[in-house]
Amino acid sequence: MDRSHISKLDISLDNKKQHYLAGDKVSGSLELTILGPESTPYPHIGLVCVAESKWVESAGTYFHREGQEYKDQRTYVDLVYKMPDQYCDKCMGPGDHVIPFEFTLPDEGIPASFEGPNGSIHYYITANIDQAHKISYKFTVDSPMQTNFKVSVGGTVEKVFDFPSIGGGIIRLHASLVKKGFAPGDTIVVHCTVENHSTVDATPRVTLYETQVYMCGERHKSLQAAITGPELGHTVGQQTCDT
Repeated sequence: MDRSHISKLDISLDNKKQHYLAGDKVSGSLELTILGPESTPYPHIGLVCVAESKWVESAGTYFHREGQEYKDQRTYVDLVYKMPDQYCDKCMGPGDHVIPFEFTLPDEGIPASFEGPNGSIHYYITANIDQAHKISYKFTVDSPMQTNFKVSVGGTVEKVFDFPSIGGGIIRLHASLVKKGFAPGDTIVVHCTVENHSTVDATPRVTLYETQVYMCGERHKSLQAAITGPELGHTVGQQTCDT
């Protein structure tokens, strides 16, 4: 089939929607224009979720001038649109064609869309007739929190110090959250209890960090960065306990 045989191949989603939740229906249409007297098979339409990771280690060393590259790709969702029976064994003739489609995202067990320096998770609507005529359309998906993320979590740390010029003693800090998982836009409230059994005042501070872990077989790469500045609590005087 000549490449000029198809002059238009576009995917659009209903209401120009770009963002979905797990369990949502994703619907839209494939528009194509066929030129010439020949007919064309109906396209294959699908919905896929593809995760990719890639990074380079040891670049510039004696044995690895270009570095050792690690990369991996996994498919977490691969849905195929089933054409109505009246189209399955037929071809499309010349002219403009609009083919509606609809998919239902799994309501659990799928990852959310993600974009990072060493990897990504992307969702696409794909359509192809042959290798020369194929197209993909990217959209984003949020996956709801798992039930076990809604349990409270906390921890305690103790610091013993003795500096003749400053003071000494024991300071205990207990911090807790009402749940382990939060959605974008949520407010994270940290409950802190400070037991200051020392001769100096103590001021707790809280910083929110993000940790990204990229996997490639048995190899992994972790990145950690602070995404908020330190939030200071009120000062707890020496030999006192406060929350």
